[in-house]
Amino acid sequence: MPLTAPSSLNVPAGVEPNGPANERPQPLWFALVFPSLALEACGLDACSICAVTHETRHGQRIYQVSAAARRRGIEVQMGLTAALALCPGLVHAPRDEASEKRHLRSLLNWSKGFTPTVSQAPPDALLLEVRASLRLFHGAAALHQRLGRELERQGYHHHIAGAPTAQASLLLGRSGQALLIEQPDGLRSALGDLPIDRLDLDPRLLWRLHRTGLRSLRDLWRLPRDGISRRFGHGLQHYLDRLLGKHPDPRATVPRPRCFSATQELPAPAVDSTRVLAAVRRLLTQLVGYLRQCDGAVSSLRLELAYTRNPASSMTVCTRDATRDAEHLLRLCTERLRSLQLPAPVEKVCMVCADILPHTPPDQHLFERAHCQESWQQRLEEIEARLGPDCLWQPGLRSDHRPEQAWAELAQPWSAKELPAAKRPLWLLARPQQLVCRQGQPWHRGLLALCDGPERIETGWWDGGGCRRDYYVACNEQGEQLWVFQDLQRCGTWYLHGLFA
Repeated sequence: MPLTAPSSLNVPAGVEPNGPANERPQPLWFALVFPSLALEACGLDACSICAVTHETRHGQRIYQVSAAARRRGIEVQMGLTAALALCPGLVHAPRDEASEKRHLRSLLNWSKGFTPTVSQAPPDALLLEVRASLRLFHGAAALHQRLGRELERQGYHHHIAGAPTAQASLLLGRSGQALLIEQPDGLRSALGDLPIDRLDLDPRLLWRLHRTGLRSLRDLWRLPRDGISRRFGHGLQHYLDRLLGKHPDPRATVPRPRCFSATQELPAPAVDSTRVLAAVRRLLTQLVGYLRQCDGAVSSLRLELAYTRNPASSMTVCTRDATRDAEHLLRLCTERLRSLQLPAPVEKVCMVCADILPHTPPDQHLFERAHCQESWQQRLEEIEARLGPDCLWQPGLRSDHRPEQAWAELAQPWSAKELPAAKRPLWLLARPQQLVCRQGQPWHRGLLALCDGPERIETGWWDGGGCRRDYYVACNEQGEQLWVFQDLQRCGTWYLHGLFA
């Protein structure tokens, strides 16, 4: 979307544009308006010829209409019968206000990843106060563009406008303007050409303004203040003052929920995983926005699939480390869903994350070693998602000094602090191999020279597998390093137990 902004004020160095340096900075509000929210909440394609209806005392009327249907002559508040006569191919559905609220709430949770100050402007808009977030997102224009890109990725039609007052940004957004106005001095010129019909005022007051001959805000601002109050009441002047920032306009901020739960209804029952994944992608975008908001990450999430006839089913997607990488989580969900046989068409998908963990950013190393380690872990997680959690294991340590009893198969990695201080080979033989002695020394492809040791291991008497051994690191004539021991319970017989790489 093109961005336009008036030139900033010329102020002396060290002085803020809005006043002294110690004065609170001027707020900046972004209005996120979703003009097709009613269509999208009903599962209709806003690019097709479709409309949403609502029940009135005069029968079913058009509540919201797509751009394609508007080009066919369909208008808001037109009767459904007249609309069908004008366009027989019109796809229509009754308005679902509960679904609209769920969509707006999920968008609110997502937007809290950009600022904690988010307010609802029902039925189709959100207000974000972003002044404190500009440095993090590299300025207002960059944040404006990023919000637009992420909303397009989620599939929402939207208008985004920025202004120093909440009311002005909302008015611009609902007028379809993509303006970004950072200073209050640019408000009057930017809003002057907007028609009176766009104002959020009582319809009877708007009718009186039209009867007076006022058509735009510029016409209204030409009138004296006291004349406006006498003729149209103090409410109109108060609204105009809030619009220009002369009066405060407090907005209630919605608190962050303690856990994440969101539901995505499918436009039509899905019989394959491809359409289910489109809903999962939207849910993951909301999840990442929520995790940014609380600076958290997840190591597991639960997907619940609701079917048309069969009872709902659920699956859990786990990661080896806490993450908030949406693309990686989507790959894991894709692997799980591809291996799942859907017993019936899927109507909706629910994502639940109850255990939110602190987010730990990856360490920054030279030559991107941390990135390589992270990619390796992600490949392992994708293999587990495709083949099941029991397909991979890795050796871990147990509290036992006997080498053959000191390791176990673990599903989760063990930390480096548990590694033994003594030198141990990576390759341990399944059974110790007895060695012959020549010239009083153990022999294996040549005489062995004992390089390090002995290390006495004497344990296991309580479980019937007791041992009493002296372990050495030995080298032969070929340069191989071997781990050998002398069994003190068997007359000093020598055994090979492991090989060093």
